[in-house]
Amino acid sequence: VKVDADASAAEKAAAKKRAGELRQKILDGADFGEVARLHSDCNSARNNGELGLLRRGATVPEFEKVAFELAEGEMSDVVETKFGYHIIKSGGKIAPRDVSFEEAKPQLRQLLIKQELNAALQQIVAGRRQGARIEVLVP
Repeated sequence: VKVDADASAAEKAAAKKRAGELRQKILDGADFGEVARLHSDCNSARNNGELGLLRRGATVPEFEKVAFELAEGEMSDVVETKFGYHIIKSGGKIAPRDVSFEEAKPQLRQLLIKQELNAALQQIVAGRRQGARIEVLVP
């Protein structure tokens, strides 16, 4: 449930209450994905609330702490972050493992190609800007 950073205490309380009601709906037997799809303000709503695999450091600390503490299939209480109120359900965990160079090679190749393309694009844009005449019409 999204809450703006400058929301009033009453708006925050209403959002937290709404998140709690949605959580209770799930506890009472409603499908997590359906509740997320119909009621979530998050972009993940279109995917039934699925965020996919999370890596440490990829989300805000309050969300991450709870997400990584949950057992597979377990659902959190309402979690507050700077974005609003969340209900997190763990789909499971994948244990970290060492990957051989041969296994990682295709992904590394794609990463390097993407980096080279990005650098080339930045160079082209910088060159175009340098030779461009830019006129600001709106004060």
